[in-house]
Amino acid sequence: HSVVQELAAKNAELTSVLATIAASLRKVSASDESIDKEAGRIEGYFRAAQERLEIAGLSEVLGEVLREQRQTLPNMRKLRKRISNIEAENAQAALRLIRHTQEHKELRELDDYVETITAELEAAEAGVVAADVRELAVARKALLGKAINLDKSYSRSLEELATSYRRLLKNTIDYDEFLAENLLWIRSAPMPSLEALKAVPGQLAMLFSPGRWLEAARTLFAGLAASPLAMMLLVVFVFLLVKARRFQVLLRVDAMQVGKPSVDRFSYTLQALLMTLLLAAPWPLLLWTTGWALGATPDEQQFPRLVSMALVAVAPAFFYVQFYSELCVPEGVAAKHFRWPDPLPQRLRRLFAFLKFTFLPAMFIAVLVVYDEQKAFHGGLERIILVVALCLLAIFFYRLIDLLIKQSIGNLVRQRHLWMALTVVTPLSLAMLAFFGYFYTAGTLGSSLVQTLWFVFGLVVLHQVIVRWLLLVQRRLALKAIRDRMK
Repeated sequence: HSVVQELAAKNAELTSVLATIAASLRKVSASDESIDKEAGRIEGYFRAAQERLEIAGLSEVLGEVLREQRQTLPNMRKLRKRISNIEAENAQAALRLIRHTQEHKELRELDDYVETITAELEAAEAGVVAADVRELAVARKALLGKAINLDKSYSRSLEELATSYRRLLKNTIDYDEFLAENLLWIRSAPMPSLEALKAVPGQLAMLFSPGRWLEAARTLFAGLAASPLAMMLLVVFVFLLVKARRFQVLLRVDAMQVGKPSVDRFSYTLQALLMTLLLAAPWPLLLWTTGWALGATPDEQQFPRLVSMALVAVAPAFFYVQFYSELCVPEGVAAKHFRWPDPLPQRLRRLFAFLKFTFLPAMFIAVLVVYDEQKAFHGGLERIILVVALCLLAIFFYRLIDLLIKQSIGNLVRQRHLWMALTVVTPLSLAMLAFFGYFYTAGTLGSSLVQTLWFVFGLVVLHQVIVRWLLLVQRRLALKAIRDRMK
């Protein structure tokens, strides 16, 4: 009978749910044990590092050990995401427990349950199926009892696992902060030597070995094939490339309306900024997608993982350079909306092109060689590429400040020596630190310097947007006052 079949199917479904919960419970229990061990390992590293610093102080050997340990620390963002997922799963388990408990209560009175199930049947038909329904109800009650016990155990295990992850996250944060504070003052490599210089050609050959890059290419194709998200991002990349000409046309159309008192609107500037973002996005998006796909494969090798880290690190900087470069195109936001005087936008665009074709490749190679766990590039190529990258940054700052001084912008003319010292001497000082072996110090502070650069440029754009809005409001009020006087 259909009623019996329906109830039997529900019992079979509940049996499958029980098996799934049991398997999840075993998996969570195993994970909890491994996470506890990982938290204990980091806690032990932290304690040992503190003791070594108290006894022996800072040393190059200790610094090397601490740097390697820092590279093996869990990803804090992933840990937080994992905790959030566990809490969400625990909420689902709690809801499932409530449903199972409620249904189990309904099955305490089997006669009432059977009567409810067969209520819509004829009396004779109900009498025929009642025994089967009762038998299935008894079986379901037993299954629900097991499900309730499993739900409770699973919920407890999830709570314990979340607690273990929180402990691991706390230990990771504490140890990472300790390492960040102390590693800045530890030399990463010995003073430069002839032997280190002689090793550079071999290190370059290893870095650009075709075999390693073919391995990275194979990993990339495997990652793309296994990731729907990566394929979707590639479709977005192609869409943005195809629509680029349309975005450029819209940018020019907006520029044509700017400056006309009767039609000029702030919305034209917002739309132009959006078009600039869309024009800047495709190639950085491709770079990030490639890096993400390389890192998404579970059996990733060491070199593809390094390439993934480098691409993901460079992609945001590439986007910022592209955005500020597109901001300075002819008929673009800087020239038409912000009214920056000629030839400032064109020269700024050339400066950002300099960054794009020199500093960003150097930054990519720097990430590759610095994070190489095998230390194949240690001391030689690592030193050279860090010095080169920081010197390129100093050249960019020098040209930028010199350009702004020539344009007589702000207080730069009167304070040009101060600005030159702050912007040029800083990366050169970091380059000197890298030359003398303080790779970690130079890399960390250099990264902060680059982030500050993007932040300052972002503030400049925000300031100009606000000024543009205020000017339009002022112009609108002035036109209104004129109209009022003419009435």
